[in-house]
Amino acid sequence: NYEEREKAEKGLKDSGRLAMPLLKEALKNGDPEVVIRAERLLLAQNESIDASSAVLPVPKEDKKEEGKDTKNADKKDAEKDKDTDKKDGDVAETKAAEDES
Repeated sequence: NYEEREKAEKGLKDSGRLAMPLLKEALKNGDPEVVIRAERLLLAQNESIDASSAVLPVPKEDKKEEGKDTKNADKKDAEKDKDTDKKDGDVAETKAAEDES
């Protein structure tokens, strides 16, 4: 029950660094609640947690998607540059026409 789990967690917390081996082993448990409680206690002791045992998925960078986003951003930047160049050209043409008259 919940009270027993809370009491057990408090006991492990009070054990401090002596509980570290047990908590690290608990990270491999199939019960997400056990893993979450172990993670919380390890983090409270400034212990690192192996991402492969984390209950919540650790985001991975998708290089393909990242590259795709970069290409789209580069394409948009290039389009903006073309628009700017065109405007700059129009201004230069207008100025040249004014100078001729």
